[in-house]
Amino acid sequence: MSFVIAFTPFVRIEVSTSDGAVAPFVLAPTERTRTVMKNHEIISRENADGLSLYAKSNPAVVPALLAPIAARTRFSFAMRLTDAGFFDRYFPDSANGTTQILLDNLDGAGAIQTAGALTTGAAVDVPDLVAAGPESYPVRLDVSGGAPPVLEAQDRFTAAVVGSTLIVAEPGQPEVVTSLDLSQAPDAALRLVAAAPANLDQPIYADDEISDTGAAGVIDIYWDQPQSAVPAGTGAIFTAQFLRRP
Repeated sequence: MSFVIAFTPFVRIEVSTSDGAVAPFVLAPTERTRTVMKNHEIISRENADGLSLYAKSNPAVVPALLAPIAARTRFSFAMRLTDAGFFDRYFPDSANGTTQILLDNLDGAGAIQTAGALTTGAAVDVPDLVAAGPESYPVRLDVSGGAPPVLEAQDRFTAAVVGSTLIVAEPGQPEVVTSLDLSQAPDAALRLVAAAPANLDQPIYADDEISDTGAAGVIDIYWDQPQSAVPAGTGAIFTAQFLRRP
């Protein structure tokens, strides 16, 4: 049996600006994603405007694809900013160190989209922001109006609880400092939820690497089909655009 390695386009991520300027981001797979890519015989290459993934195949055999994807799989890419003044010129109003950008190819119900914009709206904006932190996620909870019984991390689409901790506050205590162990959560993008009187409902992203490296954001691409289930010659193309301030 002959063995020939071919590389076919799988996914392309394009990051642009509304005025055609180069968006100063370097996209790099996280270490977890590098392992996932290795397991599925996928390689990545930087582009001037983003990143491309290629799937390995052997055209001399049937099926040609090596290590096809057969279940829902997440590929995460850190967005590293190379121009410190970028957010002085482009939206969103977020670059204060407390929030990061989260872009993905999921719709409002969590279903995988196979092409198109990664943004919630037409361009990257406030709805695409998230508070990134480590997997032992730190929380300062305002209990000045009373303490809820429990703090939960929930799946952002199904509200399934993936982590929780009891809240114990002394009388008159204004806030509680605690953490949630999210190291075993099935996903990194979650919602932090506490019932009344705290009324907390906040998107978070719990990932040690994204948190430690101070990335400006993260792009998550989900896929649950063989890498060959994409348009031939181009692969699945995903886009994100930053809007220039007036």
